[in-house]
Order: sequence, then structure tokens, then C-alpha cells
Amino acid sequence: MTVQEGNPDREGELLNFSHILFDLDGTLTDPKIGITKSVQYALAKFGIIEDNLDRLEPFIGPPLTHSFKEFYNFSEEDAWQAVQYYREYFADKGIFENQLYPGIPELLTMLTQQQAVLIVATSKPLVFAEKILKHFELEHFFHAVVGSNLDGTLSDKSEIIRYIIEQENLNTADTVMIGDRKHDIIGAHNNGISSIGVLYGYGSEAEMEAIAPTYCIHTVQELHEAFASNEKGRQSVISIQRIDRDHLPGLSGLYEELMERKTNDAKLAEAFESLEQDERYILLGAFHGEVLAGSLMGIICQDLVGECRPFMVIENVVVASRFRRQGIGRRLMLEIEQTARSRDCSYIIFVSGGQRKEAHKLYEHLGYKEESVEGFRKHL
Repeated sequence: MTVQEGNPDREGELLNFSHILFDLDGTLTDPKIGITKSVQYALAKFGIIEDNLDRLEPFIGPPLTHSFKEFYNFSEEDAWQAVQYYREYFADKGIFENQLYPGIPELLTMLTQQQAVLIVATSKPLVFAEKILKHFELEHFFHAVVGSNLDGTLSDKSEIIRYIIEQENLNTADTVMIGDRKHDIIGAHNNGISSIGVLYGYGSEAEMEAIAPTYCIHTVQELHEAFASNEKGRQSVISIQRIDRDHLPGLSGLYEELMERKTNDAKLAEAFESLEQDERYILLGAFHGEVLAGSLMGIICQDLVGECRPFMVIENVVVASRFRRQGIGRRLMLEIEQTARSRDCSYIIFVSGGQRKEAHKLYEHLGYKEESVEGFRKHL
């Protein structure tokens, strides 16, 4: 890992960030064939024939309208029309003429095990970015995916990063942007966060030197090693395990925060003793050392329709306010999903209060979709 000139005091510094923003094209995946063929297709519509795809590599990364104007002197109107032609090819073929950089799944796995919160920040339209992540089975690694709109808005990387910081209420000192082009680094600079320029993508070393990222990384392996230096110190900071009787005082406190009313501790102990003997109830806790930081309960129910497979109901998902935005809710949901799969459940179902907008974003990113159903409750 290289620390850029002007930051000599950071040489050897651990890459210790709670929130990591990843560019998509040229950072997570190598999209050269799909993007350059789509550009080639669009140019041909204007009578411009370009047989050498290598010459179209500069289109990888920046907003497309900027590139058509910069490299082919298109007017604003023609640049926008070129983007529409580009999408004709890209939506049908180019989107999957793409490949993962070797080592990326392993890198993302390690970072999530370190409890880092991962977010995709891309100038690519969100609808395409989400399809690509799903195609490569990467979507479950990311807390959020932020991309441009099809009308061209929210395409500037500075604007995208600012949007993420505001929406997620991020601490800029704990946030880093990783990307292969100058636009990623400029976006980080403009928002006061650290940056990592990667040289295995489509930005040149000269481009990176000119824009001076906080760190410069040459390979995915080097990026893995740089973050792995934190693993020993960060692993097991949060552990997921079954809750036992000794944890009930902490669980009572979590429930009081969730429900905003006091828990009847005697009744809690009595109910816990009953469900502890019932294998259909799975009560998980997320522990920061000895402190219970979050919890949820999964209940296995037997269905009697169709194939008569069981399903799971999730209840009481809660993370203590001081431990939020650390990926704890995500880890709990992924752990209970694994339990549901191991019990051959056909689906998972739960309800969530309409005011819990931030939690709803997490559920959607984990693959839970809102359904058009009415919920009813009668207090007895």
C-alpha cells in the first residue's frame, strides 16, 4: 500500500474504517467488453465507426454524457441521445459482458466479518448496478447501493457520496471511498472523507498521482492484505450466539428501548424458561464483548398447504441505539436466515412498524420485499 505524497505520517497506518464505499465498474467488476461495445454501438448510430475497443476504455467510470462530450465533442442533446443508444445495447447484452475481479468475493467476506458496513457508490444507473450485483451474487454484502437515476440526475460522484453521507448519517472520519478513477477520489476530497485509489482498474498511475488519493493500491490482493491487518484486532468484536438466562437483564433493556415501555422481568424469565425448551424458538443475540448489543427471535411454524414445509416468523428485531450503523442488524438477519434454511423453511415473514424507515432499507437490501397486504392486530 502506498500513501500519497503529502501524507507521509500515514505510512503503515491501519485501514480502519467503519463504512466503506465501493465504486462498481473497474473496482468490483471488470466491465470493459460490455461498456465499450455499448459505446461502440452508440457511436455507430452517429456514423462514427470505432473498431478498437481499447480506445473506448476512458468511458469506463465517468458519467456517460460527460464522456461523449469530452471525447467526441457531442452537444448536450447529442450526448443524451448517445446515452439512450448506449442503453439499447447495454440493457440487453452489455450488462452481462462483465466479470468479477479475482479475489473480490473474498475481500467482501472478510470486510463483513470485520463488521464494516459496505455501500456501493456508482455513477451507473441504480437499476443496472443492482442487476449486476445480483448476477454476481454480491448483493448480500452491501448495506446499500446508490447509483444514478435514468434521467441523468445523481450521476456526479461528489453528489452521490454526499447523498450517502446524509442518508446514512455517516461520520466522515470513519468513512472511505474506494475507486479506480479520478472522479471517485475527487468525490471523496469534496466530501471530506479518505480515499483509496486502485490501479487494477481503468485509471492510470499518472491519473491517481495527479489527484492524490489518501492511499494507492495496486492489486485486489494488496487491498485485501491492507484491510486484513485489522482483522485480528476487529474479529469477534461482535459475536452472534443464542441467548441464555444470564443474558435476560440485557435483553430486558433492549426490549424497553424497542417498545418504549418497561419490561416485566419476572414474566420475561418465566416465558424464557418455557421457550428455552422449545426448539421452534430461536432467540439470537449480538454481543459486543459481554454486552448484549442486539437481538431477534425466529419462530418456526409448520405450514399445511402445498408441500407442507415450515416457515419462519421473525419478531423483536432490535439493536441498541449506541451500537447502530455497525452492521449488527444485518448480521443478525443473515444468521437467522441461515437457521431458517437449515430447518427447510420455505419463506420468512415479519412485520415492521411504518416509522422504522432505516430498518426497512436494510430489509430490502437483504432481499425482503414489501408485499401488498394489510396487517391487523387486536390487543387483548
